[in-house]
Amino acid sequence: MNKEDPGTICYPAHGNLYLNITNRCTCNCIFCIKNYSDGVYGYNLILSREPEVAEVIEELGRHDLSGYDEVVFTGLGEPLSRLDDVLEITRWLKARDISVRIDTIGHAKLQYPKRDVANELKTAGVDEVSVSLNP
Repeated sequence: MNKEDPGTICYPAHGNLYLNITNRCTCNCIFCIKNYSDGVYGYNLILSREPEVAEVIEELGRHDLSGYDEVVFTGLGEPLSRLDDVLEITRWLKARDISVRIDTIGHAKLQYPKRDVANELKTAGVDEVSVSLNP
C-alpha cells in the first residue's frame, strides 16, 4: 500500500459499503487488523487525518448506495469515538433509506457518560449494532 495514500474512507466488500472514519480506539484487541496490516482487500485504512463529515458524505455520493445491503461504520478505529459525526452521517444515510450498521467495541457509554448513546443511535436511525466481545 502506498505510504502517500491519505487512507480509504469508503470501501466495498461482501455486498456492503464500509466506512473508515477514524483510527482512534480505546482498546488493543489481539485480533485487530491494525496489529498486522494497514488495511483490507487492498484498501489502505490508515488515515492521514480524520475526514470531515462533508468529506465522508462526498465519498458516499460516489457510490450507488442502493447497490449495497448496508453501510457499515467500522475500520481501523472505534467509529463511536466520533459519535456526533456518526449520528450526522447516519441521518444523511437514513434520509436516503439506506440500512446502517455500526461495528463497535461498546465503550461509547464510557466515553460519553452523560449521554444516552443507545437512544441517540436509535433516534438517528441505526439499524444494527455489532459489539465485539473479544479482548
